[in-house]
Amino acid sequence: MKKLFLVFVFSSTLFYSQISFADLSLNDLSFKQEDLKVEPQTLIILEELHTKLQLHQKFGLATMAAMTATVLLS
Repeated sequence: MKKLFLVFVFSSTLFYSQISFADLSLNDLSFKQEDLKVEPQTLIILEELHTKLQLHQKFGLATMAAMTATVLLS
């Protein structure tokens, strides 16, 4: 029974790894062209948020490094 399960898992993994997801388009996923249009103001807001998120992540890493050094040296 265990061997049968392993064969099933292996074969399904092999099958799904052969599927090419690059052939999918947004139309295949039932998105319409009208739904995909983005206003320039929205793009500006998204770019600002992206920049803020990157800065937040960098500060978080710096804080984590400082906290790790404090714990290790104490």
